[in-house]
Amino acid sequence: MIVAHGDPSGSPLSPHLHPDVAALVAVVALGYWFALTRLGPRLLAADGPAYTRRQVRLLIAGVGVLFVFSEWPVHDLAEGYLYSVHMIQHSAYTLVMPPLFILGTPAWLWRRLLPGRVLGAFRRLTRPWAAVALFSVVTLLTHLPPFLTAAVRSGPAHFGQHLALVLASVVVWWPLVGPLPEAPRLRAPVHQMVYVFAQSLVPSVVGSSIMWARAVPYRVYEEFPTVWGIDKLADQQWAGVVMEIVEGLLLLGFMVVVFLPLVRRELRSSGPPLDRLGRVPTPPR
Repeated sequence: MIVAHGDPSGSPLSPHLHPDVAALVAVVALGYWFALTRLGPRLLAADGPAYTRRQVRLLIAGVGVLFVFSEWPVHDLAEGYLYSVHMIQHSAYTLVMPPLFILGTPAWLWRRLLPGRVLGAFRRLTRPWAAVALFSVVTLLTHLPPFLTAAVRSGPAHFGQHLALVLASVVVWWPLVGPLPEAPRLRAPVHQMVYVFAQSLVPSVVGSSIMWARAVPYRVYEEFPTVWGIDKLADQQWAGVVMEIVEGLLLLGFMVVVFLPLVRRELRSSGPPLDRLGRVPTPPR
């Protein structure tokens, strides 16, 4: 991806497109179209449909997220003006896009993408603690000032770091939403909760260190034009807030989705039976 440094004489909201981003999104979209409509029916024959409507919707959403958060204006603001927008972009790459592509890709296509020994290596990587360790290391490295500076100043380094983040995020999401029995997901809700908590530790520490910084952590952004009067230190502190809030919402979401139903079932099993609205029925007189 081309790195777009800020233009002091221009506006980050001047409409334009990045051909490299459009080409990347087109390759991903056309690759899935070919796999689902041409390759799948030929491989599966009469074994069933190559995809479901739900998978198509998830893939369209995934491609949409890739385009929106890689193209103007997010790309330009993130790479040439505001580190807070850069953090929002990374949050979309790591927390929104991976589960959409994992769940949208049919199991047969995953087996084609992960043949033989590759699947064995992938299964080892997606073991919970290995996945957390990999994601934590990639998160930490991509937020160190020298690595971030290299990504902002070099197109290949920029693309490489984003690719590393996305791949590490696919690995860390797999134990929660992976569709292959050969690389099984976590089933026990308690294990899922512990896993999400462990996954959020390093991003939370990184976000806190940026949020409470007293000097600008990423000086490369001081070289860029000030946009809308936003102070450089305040911008980067807000980036830390974004990282903290997103990880916190993820943890809270899993608590609501996983933990509260467990509590509800426990209450039902230990107390009087409830009606469909969750109320204790009035005994007949």
